[in-house]
Amino acid sequence: MHPYLLPVSVLCVAPVLAAQGTVCTTLPQVEEHLLAAARNLEPELHLRVEPALQPALQKYLFCITSQFCFKFRMRPMPDGEIILTPQYADDWRIIQSLTRPQAGIRLTEREVKTLAEARRRVAALVKPGMSRSAVVKALHDDLVSRMTYKPSRWMGGASAALLENEGVCEAYARALGLMLHLADIPSRKVFGMLDKRTTHEWNLVFINGRRLHVDATLSDTRPASGPFLLLPDSALSRTHSWCPSLLPAAEKEL
Repeated sequence: MHPYLLPVSVLCVAPVLAAQGTVCTTLPQVEEHLLAAARNLEPELHLRVEPALQPALQKYLFCITSQFCFKFRMRPMPDGEIILTPQYADDWRIIQSLTRPQAGIRLTEREVKTLAEARRRVAALVKPGMSRSAVVKALHDDLVSRMTYKPSRWMGGASAALLENEGVCEAYARALGLMLHLADIPSRKVFGMLDKRTTHEWNLVFINGRRLHVDATLSDTRPASGPFLLLPDSALSRTHSWCPSLLPAAEKEL
């Protein structure tokens, strides 16, 4: 499994940074530091950044934390440390329970049902011999065919999409990300802007040596313009924008 395309070194480097009090100097370093702690579902995430990074951090912090939480509370401390108290997202908790069984993460009843439904769909849709791109298309198309875009479910997560077939972009992205994980397709969630005016979330997948975008929400809500499936940066950038330093080019060979 390759959850969220994070290198294994993240698990080792970030705790050392915290222990030594090292100050983060780049956004990718901030992301690595926070994600390493979030993998342990820490109730508080501690962070130090250099002053020059503060403006970028304020602008892009939610882009980073959206990988693992619905929302968070931030407390700046007098000594310069920042403490984040996250509300972990259902898909993140489920994936961590699968990838780190030794942690003993206890899922809620709703999360257990969400995982069961995700597994059922993956088992029904993914057949032996399918290419990775065919797997992504099958999961994407099935999700889009079932979903109803519902603004009132703005924080429903993967469970809203998989159990009630409704939600906003976050629900689409989290549900698809969970199913991709179960299908052993590396992916991560992207938080950015749509049409330069609306915050938006979608998925990035790793297919045949390339990183490509999948936006199930727009495939559903803008069918005449879609599907928004396996698109390179050059195609998606016409409608979407994101933090470049947090997202390597989709065309980049790994």
